[in-house]
Amino acid sequence: MILQIREILEDLNLTFLGFIFLDEETGWIYKQKFPEDSNLTDLTLWDKFEEEYPNTFNGIYEFWCQKPEARQ
Repeated sequence: MILQIREILEDLNLTFLGFIFLDEETGWIYKQKFPEDSNLTDLTLWDKFEEEYPNTFNGIYEFWCQKPEARQ
């Protein structure tokens, strides 16, 4: 599902800013597994994380995204 979210965001020209979590432990574990993603915004890595921890999102993906600023 996360890779589908990535595709949809790309189609809509939106930038993924990060997931919203109810607990801090998820972000901590993710950072330990993928220290190269310091912003926690690599959806390919989040997909891998969810494969290992399938109950991370429990089918509900809450996240922030934004539309790029228009250039003047």
